[in-house]
Parts: sequence; C-alpha cells; structure tokens
Amino acid sequence: MATNLIAQFKSAFGETLVRQCSVQLGESAQSISSSIDTIVPSLLGSIISKGSLDAGALMEFTANDNLSELDLTENVVSQAELDFDTLISKGSIILNYLTGNKLTGIIDVVSSGSGLKTSSASSMLKIIAPLFLGFFRRVVKENSISPAGIKDFLLSQTEFVNESIPPRLHALLVSDRVTPVPDAPLENGEIIIPNPSTGMSKVLPWIILMLAS
Repeated sequence: MATNLIAQFKSAFGETLVRQCSVQLGESAQSISSSIDTIVPSLLGSIISKGSLDAGALMEFTANDNLSELDLTENVVSQAELDFDTLISKGSIILNYLTGNKLTGIIDVVSSGSGLKTSSASSMLKIIAPLFLGFFRRVVKENSISPAGIKDFLLSQTEFVNESIPPRLHALLVSDRVTPVPDAPLENGEIIIPNPSTGMSKVLPWIILMLAS
C-alpha cells in the first residue's frame, strides 16, 4: 500500500502546528486544524502538478540550499517553539514556486473553509509549506526514490490528495491545465467534477495522464 504523505505529515506535525499557530495567530484551535486539512493536500497537489511537468526541476528546487539552511523537518518536533519568521520567509519562496498566481485563490479557499482571517490563512500556508516540502524531501531520501521514480511516487499520492481536497480548490488547481469539453456541466463558471461511486471518483485525470507519459 502506498505511503499516505498527507496522513503521515498531519500525524507528525498536526498537534505542534495547532497548538503553536493558534497562539501565534490568535485563532481558535479548531480553525487552525481545519486549515491544515485543506492546506496539506493543496501543497501536495501543487507538488504533483510541478512533478508532472518536470520532475527533475522539482527535485532541484527541493534541494535548494537557500531552503535547507535549517533542518526544519528533523528539529521542529523537539523544538520548544516554531521559528515562525524563518518558516514564513522560506514559505513565501516555496509558495511562489508551487502555486504562482493561484496563491490568492488558495488563500481564499483556506480562509472561507476554516473560518480563519485571510491574513491568518496566508500565514498558515507560509508556515506549513517549508515543513511539508522538507517532509517530502526526507521521505524521498529515506525511501531512496530515484529521479526516474519520482513520477510514479507522485502518481501514488493522487488518490490521497483527491480524497482530501475541497471541490473549489480542485477546480482552482486544474483551471489552467484543462480545456473543458463543450458539454461539461458548469456552475458559477466552474467545471462540475463528476463524483461516481468508485474510490477513484475525484482523481485528477490530467495529472494521471501526464505522470504516466
């Protein structure tokens, strides 16, 4: 069975993030926890998108010295306090690479879905991004996943992403990758994603095709 990166990350970091981010941002623990449930699959979905286009470039980015000056992933659980300034600084760089001009839309979805202020939703994305990228990098290293095997590894994560990602965010992440078919049903200008009863009902078909190529 494939490793579920979303579940593993939340298990390792969720409690720390909820406790410390709630105090740091002045938001309820429930809202922080809800935002994590949206942010983590959105980050993994963005990583999958980048990897489907150029896995080599993705892995070069994860190894960037500027992003690994501190071993955030290894040390964060044992630290008394998260280094929010460092995380937010690195997170801005990572989000610019992973999400580009979709970031504002992602922030809006996180904010509306969790009840966080927009500024808090933005901060949560920046805080989690370097932690999750470091976690992803460590999993790749520990499992000796070769550059040639990255696409297959990312393909194994698509079902977990689509089981967790809100429909609005799904539509946002695929909006400039997919040309709608003429008969696709629309609602408020967005494509309605079919939801058949199979376990793969929400899988991103464009990602699967690109990863499999």
